[in-house]
Amino acid sequence: MKISVNAQTFAGSWLDILNKLPALVYISNNATKTICWCNAYMEEQTGFKLSEIKAMGPDFFKQIMHPNDFHLAIVAQRHLMRGGKSFTGFCRVRFKKAKRWKWFYGIAYPFLLEEQSNRDLFICVFMEIHHRTHTPHQLTCLFKDMLQYNHRSLLGRLTDREKEVLQLLVQGAEIKHIAHQLNISFFTVQEHIKHIKRKLGVGKLSALIALGKDMGL
Repeated sequence: MKISVNAQTFAGSWLDILNKLPALVYISNNATKTICWCNAYMEEQTGFKLSEIKAMGPDFFKQIMHPNDFHLAIVAQRHLMRGGKSFTGFCRVRFKKAKRWKWFYGIAYPFLLEEQSNRDLFICVFMEIHHRTHTPHQLTCLFKDMLQYNHRSLLGRLTDREKEVLQLLVQGAEIKHIAHQLNISFFTVQEHIKHIKRKLGVGKLSALIALGKDMGL
């Protein structure tokens, strides 16, 4: 297949492509906890020049990330430093002088050079999740699938008996009926429910049942 000269010239300028890409693209140095490079789009959107971002160090993320999401930056760094192949997730970001938080989907990879054996450098790409999308139905299905997958992974924390108790709760059975069906005491069922709540991180029975339904039980 023949490629035009203009296309070859443009494709060869990878820096131009990254700078024009409508995404926050940056390389982070985990040893110093600072961003050592970012694309022009990121400077334009955040309102900070690369020199300012470098000078701010880890405080840059505190400046733009939602307080409830900031810990994810640390979680991502630790995950990749421990050998993770990638880290993906969602977070809320608010740029300089902006009033509204925006949702972003991000992915980070170790940026390994030939002469490097460590994992100090990470390349990260963040795309804004726009409220207006051309495929709203698919977006809804995506989040339902992701939530169900994540919730189902929690089932691995439960014993077989605890799974049986949770399934019966989701089906609407009362504690005395669960005890009769499983041939165990009323108090044993209560203990199972207590352990299930602790393992799944919920406090109320109604929240536990709702979580069980989300798991597809």
